[in-house]
Amino acid sequence: MTRKIGFGLSGIFLATSVMAAPIIPASKPVPAQPSSSAAAPAAKPVEEKAPEKKSEKKAEKKSEPSAPLPKAAAPAVSSAAPSTSTSALPLQESVKLGLDDVNPEAKKKWGITLGLDAESSLHYWNDVNHAASLYITTVPSWQWNDSFKSSFVLVTRQDLEGERDVFVHKATLGLSWAGTQLNPFLKFSSGLSFGLPLSKDRRVRESYITGISLTPKLDLNLKQVGIHWLSGSYTISPARLIHSYRENTTGTSNNQYSLTNVPSVSITFSDKLSFTSSYEFVTSWTYAGNQKNSFAWNQSLDFQASEKVGLNASFGTSGTALKDNGVDSAISFYDSEKTSVSLGVSVSI
Repeated sequence: MTRKIGFGLSGIFLATSVMAAPIIPASKPVPAQPSSSAAAPAAKPVEEKAPEKKSEKKAEKKSEPSAPLPKAAAPAVSSAAPSTSTSALPLQESVKLGLDDVNPEAKKKWGITLGLDAESSLHYWNDVNHAASLYITTVPSWQWNDSFKSSFVLVTRQDLEGERDVFVHKATLGLSWAGTQLNPFLKFSSGLSFGLPLSKDRRVRESYITGISLTPKLDLNLKQVGIHWLSGSYTISPARLIHSYRENTTGTSNNQYSLTNVPSVSITFSDKLSFTSSYEFVTSWTYAGNQKNSFAWNQSLDFQASEKVGLNASFGTSGTALKDNGVDSAISFYDSEKTSVSLGVSVSI
């Protein structure tokens, strides 16, 4: 399927989120200078890290909105279960990790997918309570053979408020494996991706260097029993982040490991129109050993206008999985502050 790009109400682009082990300098390094938009103190080196409480009940809110992932330039309907839809929600960024699906029927080895997405929060807008962003995604890729494909994902972001500066939101380099058919119903595939430190905000705020993610995936289709309209998938993604410092510029511990679980169900109405509902649950661990949980629930309607052009509309909610008391669940299908909608369009060359 062609990756989606969108213009919508506010905020945008997917999938999250790559992670790795700390790199501790032998001598005390000079902390990175904070960005002009934040007056937070410089990051502390590892050896100066103050002890942190073992239990961190309230999960930290993600600092960056996720950007949507473009889809591979494949036809909208295939024998395998459809890929998770393009979306501006964190779910898609974590699941796909910027990787393109391998298309064994591709007529050429190289390809470029261009995406444009816009996302908006559904809460009441006023001078201080609003959120809208525009994302531009560029994905050049090279398919080595029928089994392997490499891709580079560059996502730039522009906030549709304030100074409206354009900056790099995310950059990853990945390798996808088409996988193997386990039986008439299940197909196994996988991907490996590496995060690139092209985002100035992450370099300054988190002292981010890179992240390594493995993404094994099971696709389910029921065509063998005559059910052509229903399919599903399950993705589990362990990841590790690498930072120069254990703490970010706010003095809190950076995430070192994460584990993402994503089940999804797709309904195909026609060769051009499909609907996907997917749920993401992420457990992450900081360098201090504290655990955090977050979720993303996304509903996406995809229309494949042609083999090269796709349109997308999505509705989703994401945030921390626990309330302030650290016990009660904060997971919800709709929340006036956390729910957003997006529109997207993608073009594959």
